[in-house]
Amino acid sequence: MSLTDYRHILCPANTVTLPPRTVVLSFDDGPNPYEQTTVELLAVLARYGVRACFCIVGEHAKGCPGIIQQIAIAGHLLVNHSYTHRWPLGHSASWCATEIARTDEAIGAAVNDPGYASRYFRPPGGCLTPGLVRVMRQRNLALLPASCYVGDNLYGAVRADYVLARLLRKLRADAGGVAIMHERLRGLFGADHGAPRPGSSADRSWVPEMVATLLDTLHGEGFRFAFEMPPGVTV
Repeated sequence: MSLTDYRHILCPANTVTLPPRTVVLSFDDGPNPYEQTTVELLAVLARYGVRACFCIVGEHAKGCPGIIQQIAIAGHLLVNHSYTHRWPLGHSASWCATEIARTDEAIGAAVNDPGYASRYFRPPGGCLTPGLVRVMRQRNLALLPASCYVGDNLYGAVRADYVLARLLRKLRADAGGVAIMHERLRGLFGADHGAPRPGSSADRSWVPEMVATLLDTLHGEGFRFAFEMPPGVTV
């Protein structure tokens, strides 16, 4: 498969049909038990009365069922983000289907719903291949796109202010949009970083505090927050 055989989910903010000055917060690759990152993030969102999209890696869900329960109980949107986080490039449609199904099984086990079926999917790396698109249509999965990605996964705590500034600049310029942030990191080919080295980009313990500042700032500027995509985003 050549690079021309796929497209990316990153898109202009005006194509995701959100009301003006509306932001959807999405957090990829979790849940994250290290340094209580996801739990602290949930506490921040609860404090501001904001619901968000949690893009769940199935292997992480299997290892942290209690955190998945907390996300669901708080009313956030659980988004299927594949089981191993391997990018779909070069993989068959049946492989993609297995990745999605195994993640649904892991989430379903955590929330005590054996028939659980995700409504939204975000592909690892944002890559949509023809085979993956066929599977998503067969499973009636809506795409969770993104319009605001500032490379937060490339930085550690020492660059938190830089990441925050870039997020604010982009969301202000676009009058809202769908923002990608990472509460945990998963490698390009599915590698799990495990317990991260403090200060490394894999150490996401700074993310909840950064999100609190982001919410405080945007609330003060009159932005609103949504956690589901309106009709119109298709694959």
